[in-house]
Amino acid sequence: MQIRHPYFSFTKEEIDALRVKIRSDETYRAAYEKITRDKDKIIAEDFVTEAHANSVFDQHGRFGDVGGQLGRFNGAPAAAYLIDGERKYAERIRDLLLHVSSFDHWAGPDNPYQEVPRRSELNTGAISVGMAYAYDIIYDILTPEERKIIGGAIIKNGVMPLLMDWALHPYRIHAMDSMGHNWWSVCVAQGASALLPVADLLPAGEAERLLGAAEDALYAFLTYEGCTLYNKPPTYDGKGLFYESAGYFSYGTGELFSYLWHAERYLGRRDRLRDAFKGDMTEAILSFAYPTKHDLGVMFVNFGDGSTDTDISGFVYNNILLGRGTPPQYEYLARRHKGRGFFDLMHPEVFEGERGWDGLPLNAFYPDTGYAFCRSSWEDDAVLFAVRCGYTWNHAHADAGHFVLWNRGEELFPDMGTCSYQDPAYRNYFCTDLGHNVLLIGGKGQVFEDQYRGNKFHGKLFDTYEGKDFVYVGADATGPLAHLCCRAYRNFILIENRVLLVIDDVRSHETDTVQFLLHYNGAWTDGAKNGARFTAVRGEKTGADVYHVFPADLTAYESEPVTVTPDGGVQCSVSHLVFSETTPVRSHLMIHAIVLDPDENDIGITPLNEDEGHGVRIKENDTGIVRRVWFNIQADGRRMHRNSNALIDGFETDAYIFMRSIAPDGGETVFLTSASYFRKPGEEGFGAYIKRTDEF
Repeated sequence: MQIRHPYFSFTKEEIDALRVKIRSDETYRAAYEKITRDKDKIIAEDFVTEAHANSVFDQHGRFGDVGGQLGRFNGAPAAAYLIDGERKYAERIRDLLLHVSSFDHWAGPDNPYQEVPRRSELNTGAISVGMAYAYDIIYDILTPEERKIIGGAIIKNGVMPLLMDWALHPYRIHAMDSMGHNWWSVCVAQGASALLPVADLLPAGEAERLLGAAEDALYAFLTYEGCTLYNKPPTYDGKGLFYESAGYFSYGTGELFSYLWHAERYLGRRDRLRDAFKGDMTEAILSFAYPTKHDLGVMFVNFGDGSTDTDISGFVYNNILLGRGTPPQYEYLARRHKGRGFFDLMHPEVFEGERGWDGLPLNAFYPDTGYAFCRSSWEDDAVLFAVRCGYTWNHAHADAGHFVLWNRGEELFPDMGTCSYQDPAYRNYFCTDLGHNVLLIGGKGQVFEDQYRGNKFHGKLFDTYEGKDFVYVGADATGPLAHLCCRAYRNFILIENRVLLVIDDVRSHETDTVQFLLHYNGAWTDGAKNGARFTAVRGEKTGADVYHVFPADLTAYESEPVTVTPDGGVQCSVSHLVFSETTPVRSHLMIHAIVLDPDENDIGITPLNEDEGHGVRIKENDTGIVRRVWFNIQADGRRMHRNSNALIDGFETDAYIFMRSIAPDGGETVFLTSASYFRKPGEEGFGAYIKRTDEF
């Protein structure tokens, strides 16, 4: 390999061009001065010692502090050297590199003592890339001996431990089937990236061999299809969505993109990896996004080990550098990546594309991974309803059939998120059903060990439909609850982005009661209107009335508080609402209607009950539209060799659920799920030989 310096992230020619801009353009000069204002404070820091890095005996130790210090030195001081040629900054960076090069290893101290001893972890990758970046920047001031020491440490303590653990035979200890989550791509990609600036220190052909093995391992990550034996999901579904949270999606895939961009600078286009990309990864990750007037600009649905303030800038940034920019990506960076650094000045093209959310769908369904996202618009503080019913493993929580609802910039019915992984509440609360808006049967939910062993029978979306003014999502939570039931279907109908129907259809193994857990932000009270009971939930900016439509004897109460310390928060007590049946049965039907902003949306809710169906009448008093939504009791799986024929609301049908929408002028549309016919007695109506979901 032909190695030039600097070249890893920018060339001498690019630096010279930026220097001219800074000296001639007031905007660039002001940005540069802001970026470098702390340069002297940074180089005055004491170096993180090896003893400090090893002072916590776990897989990470405190090596993250080493990577953090490298990141700071690679910011303002490195910029001051490159642009102004101030050698003292380069010399202090050199001293830091020599210091870190003296460490025995760049991984937490307990790694060699684990069941299968390992040589590396996430910090190994971060330190390796930080060292390689700095080595490339100050290469010209290093003596041949210093280059050998620093470059040798990058290879010995970083590149080789990472690639030996993850990619190289006969040393490799990891397999996609056991460790193929974000660690795989981060460790392999960062190990390979760190190799690029020091490749000329290796014997002829050795760097190419190592990079070939790394790219084989990254290709395996991109194309992995899962493993039945170990309950392991595919890395990405067919539409490009990574099964863990948006944050880990960004971390793992973003580092892979970063390697690809750096490698293509040295080696040319890597089509094998590019061709392995699944679907539209950027559209998939932005499905989690919630544009808002909040200072953050964009927040995120925090399913799994996620956070509402997740930052996916690295993912988007590197994707644009790879020539895969779209208006939503530029819009995202303009909103979230406001404190631009030196690299941004060097590569301003990542901010210069056309902006806007245009092109992203309002409703995005990912049936392979069990995600659904439905929104009123991509405007700030819109309504966003999202469902998760997929895999449980590692960073993907026990949340089959879980949903969240955002409105007016507030997550009214939230995911409780996560906390420090060392906190006992992480596995005892945040990862479990108790931290999610799910169903329990007799007070029990998913098996606790699902988080560690994965689901043998994972949740899934069994049906979705986009109607004229509504969206339907059918979620099957039966698999994760199979020890408790043979049927657990959650049906959601979001009507005009202001009424959410939740229809739960459960068949438990034993006579028992079902509980619907609902987390909320704000306060709640009991209420009643026109004979309908509801629980009123009010947040700071929005609110909702949750009507208990069926059965009539549902109870609503607050759970016992749990003491937790949310990620990035302070210790507090949390609780949630519980809507519970009072009569133990085996076949369970619960219907709830959630009316958003009830003080503004004048909507009447009335329970409907007939011999063969239960449902709800929704009267939109402002528009005059009346909707009658029915659940067909005969379609709950009780009949064998006979169709689910029923007479409901004056119609003959075998539909599972149907909704009649009647306009003030008498015009009517009908939505059917799993139906082969719908007709007035003696009339033709809708008919098909195979049941389907449709609107007519």
